[in-house]
Amino acid sequence: MCADVILEGGDVTPESGDVILDGVEDTELVEKQVAMLQSLLPPGRAWNRDADSNLTKLLTGLAGEFGRIENTCVILMDNVYPDTAVQMISDWERVLGLTPEPDATYEDRQTACVAKFRSLGGQSVEYFTQLALNYGYVIDIRYYKPFRVGQGRMGDRLYVPGIVYIWEVVITDSIDPVISQEALEAIFQDLKPAHTAVFF
Repeated sequence: MCADVILEGGDVTPESGDVILDGVEDTELVEKQVAMLQSLLPPGRAWNRDADSNLTKLLTGLAGEFGRIENTCVILMDNVYPDTAVQMISDWERVLGLTPEPDATYEDRQTACVAKFRSLGGQSVEYFTQLALNYGYVIDIRYYKPFRVGQGRMGDRLYVPGIVYIWEVVITDSIDPVISQEALEAIFQDLKPAHTAVFF
């Protein structure tokens, strides 16, 4: 992953050795890295620090890579939290146990990661109702009970005993939703109790 970030963070032009960060040539960063490397050289005439010396050219080539590494560190700092993660959003999804839809946008994926990261968790109807409301959806959760003699009434549906492990989500309204209904369903599928099945 770090290699991918480095490649995305910048590149080095073979002609000049200048670092390209986000499409901008950053000669100041290279010069800073060259000065740092030269300061590590031992004193003496053998270590020529002139700009056109072969040693300086070698250090300039190395400085380009060090510049990319420095830029990568900045990028990685932005990926420490899912709120600002870009390059490592897939890693956050893996850590949080989320499976994005194939057509999910970056905003949908980031919103799902942030919600899961900040979520305290729960398995109650109130928890899932509030979770949907956080994404801008008003829902009604329906669950069913199997027919039992002495409890059921004439006209009640005859559900099988396994119906207690199935619940249904009905979206009744939406208030400025921040994710699609498909993304909301994917989040519920990830967060539902493992022994249950949820349908929309």
